[in-house]
Amino acid sequence: MSRDTEKIMKELFGYIEKNGGAETDEDFRRMADQFIMNYNASIHDQPGLNEDTAQTSDDWMELAEETDDKDDAIRYARNALSLDPDNLDAETMIAFNTDHEDVLDNLLAMRKVCDHGEKLMKQHGYLNKDAGEFWMVLETRPYIRALNMRMELEISCGMYKLAEATGEEIIRLNNNDNTGVRLALMSLYATTLDQKPAEELIGKFSEYGPDSGMLLALSALYFRLGNFVKAEETLRELQHRNKDTRRFFKAITDQKLDDYRTDEMSWGYEPGTISELITIYDESSFLWQSEGIISYYLWAAQELKPHRKTKKKRNYR
Repeated sequence: MSRDTEKIMKELFGYIEKNGGAETDEDFRRMADQFIMNYNASIHDQPGLNEDTAQTSDDWMELAEETDDKDDAIRYARNALSLDPDNLDAETMIAFNTDHEDVLDNLLAMRKVCDHGEKLMKQHGYLNKDAGEFWMVLETRPYIRALNMRMELEISCGMYKLAEATGEEIIRLNNNDNTGVRLALMSLYATTLDQKPAEELIGKFSEYGPDSGMLLALSALYFRLGNFVKAEETLRELQHRNKDTRRFFKAITDQKLDDYRTDEMSWGYEPGTISELITIYDESSFLWQSEGIISYYLWAAQELKPHRKTKKKRNYR
């Protein structure tokens, strides 16, 4: 669900509440149909959204999210916050994007946003009744987004254990992990050498098969722990899911990854291809560009290299 759709859904629920609520599913459908008819009719009569026509906190946040100018985005977010002091998305945009000499200042500001969000979640009872299904409740999504930004800033500050705890809290509140935090969390586990939670995490999302990013990080984790058997098993599973796994490692060891960025990613990300692996590499650079990780790349490239029968395979075990 897009942010535009979220805005419409909020208006729908407000409409239903204003009209006495819906006691049955039939009431809800009837009122929803009427709302949609009214909404569609009003679109043609409304001028485009801009600084002169913005009226609500959500209007200002829509402008903030659409602009490419960071200063304007912060200014719009401040306007949104002045109309709704509990607009966590506005608080998040201000805390995350305000320029500071040290990113730690952004993190400290983001912590305050999350503290405010937690207070709101408790106040409305969401932490008790909706834990595990936060993304299904529109009012909880801004808090999940705020936690995601806090986790990103914790990683930027090198606070990996704190970032792990934040990622685990996000998944506890939102079991389906609609924001995809599990990929960064698995890379964090590979960085801090936390095998048990890494295996638990990949097991939790194994119903449809683990993501390529999770397999890549788990293989690196096993390698860094010296468990070459499991590292290779996981690497082979990754190769089964992504046909370009060998090309990816060869590109790294040949120092040609930038060439692939230009040639393979001109149309964006495509699952099951080298573009997927490059995206994973870029998004978790704290692991994939860390000191010593080149040993894993060299090992993986060698393991995936077709071996002649006359050659004896290196024994790591």
